Amino acid sequence: MIERSLQISDSWLTDGAFHKYLMPEQQPYVVPPESIEAYRVRVLFHCEELKHETNPTVRANIALYLAEAAADIQALLQQLEQSYPANSMTEKMTMATAVVEQIESNPSLKQKAVNALVAGGTKVLEAAIDHPVAAFIVGAIEEWQGS
Repeated sequence: MIERSLQISDSWLTDGAFHKYLMPEQQPYVVPPESIEAYRVRVLFHCEELKHETNPTVRANIALYLAEAAADIQALLQQLEQSYPANSMTEKMTMATAVVEQIESNPSLKQKAVNALVAGGTKVLEAAIDHPVAAFIVGAIEEWQGS
């Protein structure tokens, strides 16, 4: 389980629209807290929508949620890199398929990924994952969001 130095709060929204997207969930992979902070900084840097958010608490909570989802996916990618090289396009697609299968088999992680996409958008999630196969993975998450 991940140790959290920051907790996600749902009290900052008056209408509760993002409440279900910002609730902490069980973490399927162990991700060091310093990694979460690095992902949070990356999300804040890349997300134009968050740059225009005037409420700093809203911005911080969305960034933290995206960072946690990206860190979980990145941890899974690091595990699978041992078995799946990603040098050619075919190898990248094979690795992405393996990652998508792993995410799809874990309902909690799948929902977290969809929620992160809804909260931050395609470009932000890709930037947060920061891996050569991120676009393939985010494409699958977009499909799940539509269904």
